[in-house]
Amino acid sequence: MFKNFAKTLKNILPFTKIYTNYTNNTILYVEPKNLMICLHVLKQHQVYRFTIMSVISCIDYPEKLKRFELVYTMLSIDYPFVLNVSIAVSEFETVLSSSILFKSAVWLEREIWDMFGVYFKHNHDLRRILTDYGFPYHPLRKTFPLMGFTEIYYNFLHKKIYYTSLTVSQLKNVKKINSVWSNLKVL
Repeated sequence: MFKNFAKTLKNILPFTKIYTNYTNNTILYVEPKNLMICLHVLKQHQVYRFTIMSVISCIDYPEKLKRFELVYTMLSIDYPFVLNVSIAVSEFETVLSSSILFKSAVWLEREIWDMFGVYFKHNHDLRRILTDYGFPYHPLRKTFPLMGFTEIYYNFLHKKIYYTSLTVSQLKNVKKINSVWSNLKVL
């Protein structure tokens, strides 16, 4: 059944690669410029009917030029299919919002914007959802330090919230210690 599904997709959609794993999960790899075309066809076509966008997930690969991989997971009510549409974007690219087609995407894109910093163009409600509105960073990026950059505390006397910069001892200059272990080579 998957072979017929893949053949018909190849004739209709502009994707770069298709992949299926051992549990029959199908992943379409698409260029970011063709994302909205693919999502629209998969939702409106009478054969596929992927009418539910359940999840948009983001994966950070800081060593790659296009460091973020966005995976749109779509469900079909009429057929027992789960389809993943994947795109790769750099941190300076904008992605067209899929909230035009799927209303559930507004909240999912807000979360990705807040945690990873991927900007979604034409999302009408793109604001912070899990962090403070004045927070300038994106905490789920792999380059974000585990301790963070600032510490927030509430002063009961002044009844204000204060931000203080953190000084992490690991980032200070560490003196080189002559040790037997420093000369060992890892195999």
